[in-house]
Amino acid sequence: MSTNLPTLTMWTLKETPHPLTLVELTQPACSDHLFAVVLDFSDSTSYSDLPVEATLKVAELLPRKTPFIVFRMSSGSPLLPWGEYSVGDLIGDPGLLERWGESEELIAEAALQGSFIRPVIESLAQNASDNGCVQCTLLALTDGELLDGAEAQVPPGMRIAGLVKSMDPRKQQHWQRVLPGRPLLTPTDAKIDRFITDGFPKGTRLCELHWSNHSQKATAEAWKLDIHGHRLVIDTPWKVQGNLFSGALRIVVLGTAEEVASLPWRLVTPKAEHTLEATLGEHSVGITKRFMENAAASLEESSGTWRILLNVRRGELHFDRASQAAAKVRELASTRSQRNVSNHQLLLGGLPLDEWKAARTADEGIDALLFFVKSTPGEATIAEQVVVAALGRSQTGAMLFVRGEETPCGLAGEDAAIKFRREQNRWFLEKQDCPPVELEPFGSQEIPDRLLADEAWEILFSGDLN
Repeated sequence: MSTNLPTLTMWTLKETPHPLTLVELTQPACSDHLFAVVLDFSDSTSYSDLPVEATLKVAELLPRKTPFIVFRMSSGSPLLPWGEYSVGDLIGDPGLLERWGESEELIAEAALQGSFIRPVIESLAQNASDNGCVQCTLLALTDGELLDGAEAQVPPGMRIAGLVKSMDPRKQQHWQRVLPGRPLLTPTDAKIDRFITDGFPKGTRLCELHWSNHSQKATAEAWKLDIHGHRLVIDTPWKVQGNLFSGALRIVVLGTAEEVASLPWRLVTPKAEHTLEATLGEHSVGITKRFMENAAASLEESSGTWRILLNVRRGELHFDRASQAAAKVRELASTRSQRNVSNHQLLLGGLPLDEWKAARTADEGIDALLFFVKSTPGEATIAEQVVVAALGRSQTGAMLFVRGEETPCGLAGEDAAIKFRREQNRWFLEKQDCPPVELEPFGSQEIPDRLLADEAWEILFSGDLN
């Protein structure tokens, strides 16, 4: 396998009751390249004036295992131990920069020493040479007002740019005097991304990450995550598109890390196709705790959440309509009618389905319904309570049952899920340690499984509404 391929790493995001695995695809390691940041704590600026957040954003563009070091202006002594930190640590812990802005002693000392960049350049060049780094990218977080008396000598293999929150022409003159030809940029300047990535091997950019092979589709429920850990929709259940130029590609897959790692992972680029071997990570290098929390919360809220449309008891508004609609579904199920339950049939039962569809969000369609009917003890035909829940074809439209956990119909009796598999174009009931069971593709059906602890509940599947 080529050593220039991106790195595929997996971590456990959630272990129980339904395991979730975080999958990350990043550019390969560049141990002979170095990323350095210098902080300007002179009396002409303050930490709050430094574009730290923009620095974290551009760091996302770099390979996670790239060595990382921090200096302050006017000092050749790094603020972090040499060789112990990587770009992944910076992304995973913004405090690597923020902690220095909270050090009153450091800021007071630095304010008396001015903004001289020559000591930083000389120290960085020497340390990089001693540690086998042939390329250095130095990003100076500053206001641009360098005080060096002469032009700084930048050694071969070192690239320098300044990053300022806003441009001050007077201070910009000092920058150009000390570092002529070296860019001074703002966070909104598109050139900053290009400057950062140009100093590193090009690697893979536009690509697709597949977890299937040509002979047999291996599908798994998966969600793409944005830079903050929030869920995005994956249109195809066995691949996802990404651009590694814009940062790491991250998805979450339903299953344990070992199960997910065993899927046939492949990288597809415009020019080639490669098999990828997954590495199981012990901890999430380069992924912040906030990211992990966002990811877990986003998936918890969007996947398997019961979307209740009606929950009514005898004598309450809409109970008769809900009970009649459930009876219609039961009738179709008992006669094995080979017709889907159309919107028209459900509306005959009085359910305001059109209103529900109008109120749905873009990724939460109402493509099927589950009716939970609780009958009077000893009187199976007399309903006392009806709960109507929506199912969607997207990954977010699934319904999960977790044994012992509370549902709108009492405690769940089993670990199970009802979901739509797009590859088969069918609805399935999935239970732990059991093969998935296909639900009636052309009509309604009763679900006899003990999905609820209380046996008084009857569960009816409407069939696909589309």
